[in-house]
Amino acid sequence: MKTNKSMKKTEKTNLTPGDLEIGICISYEKTIYTLATVIFKHKGDVVLCQPYKDYFKLSSEKKFDPHVTYHGKEGVHHFVSYGNHMYRKNKQKINKQFSGMENLIHQGFGRDYAKKLGQMCNESHEHILINSSLIKDKVDLIQDQLGEIRTQLPTASFQVEMIEPDRYDLVKEVLKSSQRIIKKKLFTNSFPWCLIVVNDNY
Repeated sequence: MKTNKSMKKTEKTNLTPGDLEIGICISYEKTIYTLATVIFKHKGDVVLCQPYKDYFKLSSEKKFDPHVTYHGKEGVHHFVSYGNHMYRKNKQKINKQFSGMENLIHQGFGRDYAKKLGQMCNESHEHILINSSLIKDKVDLIQDQLGEIRTQLPTASFQVEMIEPDRYDLVKEVLKSSQRIIKKKLFTNSFPWCLIVVNDNY
């Protein structure tokens, strides 16, 4: 059903039968990498994670492991990194009474971000696919006697909206307010519905 690489990812995110995984993927010619993954847990939580692996691991052995969690039963939304919970917000619970829409995340990224993370996209999963050629490449260059540091700047962004099922009017509202859309995709097999919009920021 899944490759070995996918199995490692499954163990890390504690996927169980009934969970829905949606990849945000970027293609670089013939290779496709995952920038982020949205997971709708069968128990009601929604999690967005990114494959940073051991990058930025502290001397204390704490891993960066950034992710966003929306705890459906409690209606609590927060960001997590190094095991610390930040920016907690109380939102509506994800149950039969869920109405309107709630934002999970709006995050910037650069053309090669997904490639540098290095996780191949599992195309058998639900996913939205963005062509890297549509993402502008902008680099900040710092140079001194010790050499130069090149940093790729975020020139695009993705937003993940959770929308009440059958509310196409809300989908249109989000798309109307978005500037310079590169790609968009609505997933109706999740609860709530999941709308992912990728925008050009430059």
